[in-house]
Amino acid sequence: THVRTWLERQRPRPEDLIQVASLVAQHAGPGKMALVDSLIASSGIGRTRLESLLALLANAGWLEHKMDWVRVPETCTDLLDRARALAARLKSLRERDHQRMRSVSAYVIGRNCRHESMRRHFGTAAQRPCGVCDNCRTKATHAAANGNTPPSEPEPSAPTHEPEVIFE
Repeated sequence: THVRTWLERQRPRPEDLIQVASLVAQHAGPGKMALVDSLIASSGIGRTRLESLLALLANAGWLEHKMDWVRVPETCTDLLDRARALAARLKSLRERDHQRMRSVSAYVIGRNCRHESMRRHFGTAAQRPCGVCDNCRTKATHAAANGNTPPSEPEPSAPTHEPEVIFE
């Protein structure tokens, strides 16, 4: 949960980017200046988040952001279209971040052999469980405590339904 929250904060929200670009285009179109405080009042977005979104647009060269004001350069007549394209890219990056978190979570909570999961992920032939990873040792410990020998391979009658692990 903490990592997911941290990831959420690392990338700007696409809808906020579009909202800010729209306000800037409306209040500080080419040749006009707008005060950052007026954008804060109009957007309802906090100063820190607004400043970071303005910095993102300024770093792209799509607006000028100095201290307390912003201005869209004469050369940027399509700020909102550019911001929408960037927002779409941010949305796909955020979705990829979520997929990565799901993959790592599936690997962490999985109960099958970790080495076998990694081999499957990298496309090498599946082998027997390693007997060394924490999951294999836990199965061996439980089996020994019950007077059984741990199975060396999953039994065909008991298919495992582990989520696929995808790392990038």
